[in-house]
Amino acid sequence: MAKVGTDEMKAAALDWAVLKAQLLQATGGRVVLVGDTLKRYTVYVGSNGRKYLLTKDGFTIDFSEDWRQGGPLLEQAMIETSPWNQELRGGRLCAKDWRGRTIESVGRDGEGVVGPTKLIAELRCLVKSTLGDVIEVPDEVCADATR
Repeated sequence: MAKVGTDEMKAAALDWAVLKAQLLQATGGRVVLVGDTLKRYTVYVGSNGRKYLLTKDGFTIDFSEDWRQGGPLLEQAMIETSPWNQELRGGRLCAKDWRGRTIESVGRDGEGVVGPTKLIAELRCLVKSTLGDVIEVPDEVCADATR
């Protein structure tokens, strides 16, 4: 296991952490089932070089890149995003990064988690609000944890 900051997580490490956070929320914080349940997933490397989690049924877990998977979790968690760093592109002001915040932290300066996409920023916020600033992630998913 390797310690990874939730502010930097991406790819399979973030997907794994989202799974862990969801299991903790579903079991009311009881960690008893988490280790066994999380071992039901295997890691594979896609043709793009990114690591993915794969269920025993052959379903790819991709919360961090697929809104169909990650989006519904975020609606339940009541996390909002706003543009963080902005830049001019083609004469228009566009978000370069996004900041995700839980509804409870809105209005507090310095609160929130930044990410390169809205989805990643919100998922990092979900993980941080459930598991903390730094969590232990299996070595097999953390090789591209911050890539």
